[in-house]
Amino acid sequence: MSISKRLFALLEDGHFCFIFNDQTNPNEIKGIESYFSTPTSLKKLNFNSEYNLADNEEFVFSQTANDSQILPLVQKYIDVLANTVNGHTVKDCSDSLAKIVCFCFSEKIGNIETIKFSRVFKKYKLTNKKVLGIIGKGKPEVIEINNQIEFSGIVDAYWDGKILSFRKFNNISSLFDGAHLFYRKANEIEVKNFLTQSWFNLSQDYDVNTIHLRSSKKIAQLVDSKRIDFSNPQLFAQITTNINQFPSNKLNIQKGKIIISNNEDINEFLKYVESKYYYSLIDGEPMEALATQKAQ
Repeated sequence: MSISKRLFALLEDGHFCFIFNDQTNPNEIKGIESYFSTPTSLKKLNFNSEYNLADNEEFVFSQTANDSQILPLVQKYIDVLANTVNGHTVKDCSDSLAKIVCFCFSEKIGNIETIKFSRVFKKYKLTNKKVLGIIGKGKPEVIEINNQIEFSGIVDAYWDGKILSFRKFNNISSLFDGAHLFYRKANEIEVKNFLTQSWFNLSQDYDVNTIHLRSSKKIAQLVDSKRIDFSNPQLFAQITTNINQFPSNKLNIQKGKIIISNNEDINEFLKYVESKYYYSLIDGEPMEALATQKAQ
């Protein structure tokens, strides 16, 4: 009978160790499986660093099954389960508990191997801890705990065999090589190229090296998505028309160019590109969205 459920762990040095499986340790697997339960039918939203998830929502980097950009993020975990580790050595866990940074619970459902990821933060590692406990049917007594890890009960990411979902980018970014590309900041050359397009006129006293981190990350997203065609005069006209129709407009447009004098000007322009300014359908009032998300 083949293994269908396994608990393994990612270590600090990038290696892995196997802990339990349902063939050698069926009771242990059954005991910890409940810690890796996940809500069903959560609404999947494309990752947006400014969006606050509701309880019934979760992020994905892509909603396309087996997206070629996403597969490399989980490949090292898939390789471990396939026993073709590609340099990611699998160690014995007996002397590696203190080095565990993530528990991985895998379950084979049909022909699909799913993986649930639970981060192990320092607060979950119990070393030289004294707790009040009861052994067997005895009386309460102080027990010293060493080299143990508390199961948090939190699934930080879930690979369902097709799509990688998660709730907090900061909790999972270090687990998946390349995840930073989905929330990277633009480099100096990209920022300069972006702001020296024909749409803009930079004031002499503005230093592009002082750009805010959030704006830099938004520029990186626009560069990667190729959403803006700076050679399209019709698109520029649509954006500037949208800018001019809002009474709260803070941007200065002169001779067909948007004047960039400071970081606030960049932030304002990016808000219009992201369609954060709009008019209410009910009372026609100008509105500003805190975050935007493509409708599903």
